[in-house]
Amino acid sequence: MNLYRFRLVPESPWRTPWQSDTLAGLLCWMCARTEGDTVLGQQIIEPALSGRPPFVLSDAFPGDWFPVPAAVRLAECPVEQRKTVKRAKWLSQKSFGLLQRSQLPR
Repeated sequence: MNLYRFRLVPESPWRTPWQSDTLAGLLCWMCARTEGDTVLGQQIIEPALSGRPPFVLSDAFPGDWFPVPAAVRLAECPVEQRKTVKRAKWLSQKSFGLLQRSQLPR
């Protein structure tokens, strides 16, 4: 499967985080609006229901940041860093890469 990254630039303010189900719903709505219900059903909904979705989305991330994996909070870390780790929500690409290699970011 190919991996694509899209940078969305909102033209108005929003209040809640962009979650994958919201983004998928917007894509389906646009497909139905521009291509019709038949195309939506045949090319997106039916393949997804049969376990072959044409695309998979993640939640939107702010800028170049990645979410802190839940497993990080379970890992052993120095006492002086525990509060920082507990409160962290986002990681830089470099820190995320270190975690993928089982190394703690500095």
